Amino acid sequence: MERIETRIERIRSYMREQRLDAFLVSKPENVRYLSGFTGGADAWLLVSADENYILTDGRYLEQVGRECSHWELVRVERARLDSLAAICDKYNSLGAESAHLSHDMFQQLTDRLPAEVWPHSGVIERFRMVKAETELELLREAARIGDRVFDRICREIRVGLSEKQIANRIAF
Repeated sequence: MERIETRIERIRSYMREQRLDAFLVSKPENVRYLSGFTGGADAWLLVSADENYILTDGRYLEQVGRECSHWELVRVERARLDSLAAICDKYNSLGAESAHLSHDMFQQLTDRLPAEVWPHSGVIERFRMVKAETELELLREAARIGDRVFDRICREIRVGLSEKQIANRIAF
């Protein structure tokens, strides 16, 4: 939880520097990085100075409750933009991950939201580049596991095994 809070504070600091009231996160990897949500690729986050919203549909309600209890759930019933517009009426300026949104979607945000929408690219990715010690330890452990799998699979490879069979052994 502390790690997530630190990440959210980084985006809030960026928002203050850029004079943004809120920031829309739409790239699935960035949604997971900031919230811990591992569900649907269509979830969005909206971060403001003192609020955290996660927008997703009803399929993920339980999962949001388990993984993102520190985020206020906005259940998307029909159109995601309608749900977003309903909570954006108090913001004057909104940053959005422009590299992940299509031009059409960015235009719809600009047209439909009451806030002025500003494109921002690579913001969360820059934060993700700097790893916390816990992340570094997870990467080290993943490398150790990969090394063990490689050593073992090298002993099992023989003439007659297909790549698919080897891939299945690695996955197993």
